[in-house]
Amino acid sequence: MTLPPMALAHHAVTRLADLTRDANGLWLRAIDGTNAGWPAHVGDITAEPKAIEPELSRFAPYRGRMALHLTAGANGGFEAPSAAPDPGLWSAAIIWTSGAEEARSLLTVRGGGDANYVFLAETEDRQIVFRDDAERAVAALPPAGGGWQVSILSCAAGRLSLARPDGAEAEAAGVTDLATDGRLLIGCRNHRPGMKKTLGSAIISEVLFWPGLDILSRRPAPLAIALRDALDTFILWEL
Repeated sequence: MTLPPMALAHHAVTRLADLTRDANGLWLRAIDGTNAGWPAHVGDITAEPKAIEPELSRFAPYRGRMALHLTAGANGGFEAPSAAPDPGLWSAAIIWTSGAEEARSLLTVRGGGDANYVFLAETEDRQIVFRDDAERAVAALPPAGGGWQVSILSCAAGRLSLARPDGAEAEAAGVTDLATDGRLLIGCRNHRPGMKKTLGSAIISEVLFWPGLDILSRRPAPLAIALRDALDTFILWEL
């Protein structure tokens, strides 16, 4: 018996959600978001808004998907406190695009104080860069063209790995001095209003985060293998 496409797409969402739950992970879907807070589709957390004014960020449809729309130069991002108990070991995936200006900050994991931290960004020339603030490790991929993009990333044992579904991959080693008890920042690099030059016009639809797991490892654990397969299937049906 052949299942209809809608049933297959629903199964892809359910499988990815179940595996993310097994990994004690977090899945934020823009369809659930509001300016007052972004409750997780999977995970017992609501990401907190960083916008000083509500109009600095908004959830609205874009190219067939609901998405968080950010304004260049304004901190309209969200924060999920304590999402990364170990900022040195985690994986994530994000479905995003950008507007007239580059996205700049897409996703950040950082602890407290002035410790080093890592972030994913789109640069002015539309490269996708995963790096640490100290610039000891920089993994970069060339532009992927317009439309929705998927970035898959992991931080493990001082190594940053970056990939996308078309097979492009990059990695860099040398990350040190990360703090403990990291928070996940979406669309910004800091919880404060400043750092305007790091804030772009990102449009973000989905964020998945898996603490304590490296899904881009050369020797992935069974759960990491299952998650990557489920993610690939979800992307196939969603995009």
